Amino acid sequence: MWKRAAILVGVLLVMAAASLYVQAALPGPTGPYSVGRTEFRFVDQARLEIATGDPLDVREVPVEVWYPAVAGTGRVAPYFPGLDAVRDGLRRSGEVASLELLGLPLIRSGEWLDAELAGNPDRFPLVLFSPGNGTNAEFYATIAGDLASHGFVVVAINHPYDIAAVALAGGEVAVFPQRSGPTRPEELEERVDVRAADILFVLDRLASLSAAGDALASRLDFGRVAALGHSIGGIAAAQACIRDVRFRACGNLDGIQAGGPFAVIDLLTGPDVPFLFMTKESDLAPGLVRLLEERYSATYAVLIDGARHDSFSDAAVLLPSLLPFRNAADRHLELIRQTTLAFLTAAFGGWRPALVDEDGLRVVVFAERSPP
Repeated sequence: MWKRAAILVGVLLVMAAASLYVQAALPGPTGPYSVGRTEFRFVDQARLEIATGDPLDVREVPVEVWYPAVAGTGRVAPYFPGLDAVRDGLRRSGEVASLELLGLPLIRSGEWLDAELAGNPDRFPLVLFSPGNGTNAEFYATIAGDLASHGFVVVAINHPYDIAAVALAGGEVAVFPQRSGPTRPEELEERVDVRAADILFVLDRLASLSAAGDALASRLDFGRVAALGHSIGGIAAAQACIRDVRFRACGNLDGIQAGGPFAVIDLLTGPDVPFLFMTKESDLAPGLVRLLEERYSATYAVLIDGARHDSFSDAAVLLPSLLPFRNAADRHLELIRQTTLAFLTAAFGGWRPALVDEDGLRVVVFAERSPP
């Protein structure tokens, strides 16, 4: 009996070790390009940093970039570049647990730091991404990297004081403030306004860098620009698209407030460009249904049965499980990546991969209308 128990324990330990090893690797990209990583740090001298209350403090906007790269160039990228500089800030934010911090260096992303930008085509479509509440852009590598592997450049914004922690130019770390109670709608609306302003500022800076001949920015196609975001970032993406005609497509991943997927308080009609609203909800409120049906731009509402709010980031697929096999979290993220790619490809006039059901997971294209 003791021998059998020892064998059973040994088998369980081997399975757990194999599971942890397998799950420490993110789902690989599905496109033909290798994936490069780099970063930019922008400073908006025209805006004060309202989070600090310092009248001399101006807004900084650090970004993480995923792009199509030449295979075999660059150096292996850690999952979370610059982790050491913000490790304590991540812990203090309360958004990343100490055990999770220990595991971050073990995650394998398959990306390449400062790799050579792919030579073909001449220009790549641009996606500006705003992450979820208190969540770093780094935790969206699976979605961003997959888009990059299909020829998109994804610029994800680490909004200071609204994501867990990010290092600023002076060496200090901007940490997400812990809140004791629910956020008032007016406060959330102000944070969305700041995020939308960050998105527009980054687009301006990339255009300026392109005009100056920057190696990466000069290869961006500013006729094919999309804004995409998760949770509060999805609403900020919608607001950016409403405010600036340079955006040709807009996507909100599971971000909904009293203003639907478009705004925090007032229910608005949304941007006049193709719009994707993807959600974990099993149903949509009748008012939102009517709002989406009445839009004149192509509109897609996709409901993913069984998904969770963190299914739209890397969080769900990085949760440890005993068995080293694909699970519901992997299938959800696969559908989310496929749907996002299909929408952006179609919005920019290209071939749209089919949306299919898989293993009983329901993907519903609720509304699809083209301008009259």
